[in-house]
Amino acid sequence: MKMKLMVGAILLLTGFLVGFLPEYSSVRALRQDLVKTDVERAANRSKLVVSHLDDLASMMYLEATRRNYGSAADYSTRFFDNVGQALNTQSDPQLAVVLRETVTLRDKVTSQLAQGNPDVTADIQSTLERLHKVSEQELMLPSKQ
Repeated sequence: MKMKLMVGAILLLTGFLVGFLPEYSSVRALRQDLVKTDVERAANRSKLVVSHLDDLASMMYLEATRRNYGSAADYSTRFFDNVGQALNTQSDPQLAVVLRETVTLRDKVTSQLAQGNPDVTADIQSTLERLHKVSEQELMLPSKQ
């Protein structure tokens, strides 16, 4: 009787392990895939933010070089508002540094656009260059293995 109970317990334990171990390894692999996907999603979100900011800054620069300061001021408002929002939600430290530097130019650029000062294009151009550098670095993601 004891022997039957012992054999039954061993068979039960073996059956449990045979069913549990493959499922456990499958769940573990899925969790690792989920972590990779989350990292890729965060990187793509950063790229999207940089791309949108780059578009707004480019339009601001274009309008400023055309000496259309009213339209450039509109783009400036949208650009700096988006920079502030991106800064509050950014997890990429490299991009956060660039965004903090960019926010400091808000008053200067806004004031120069309001005055119709053509020198504003230099500040906008330096902002664009910083965004392009971050954008180029964002595009260099590690290759998938």
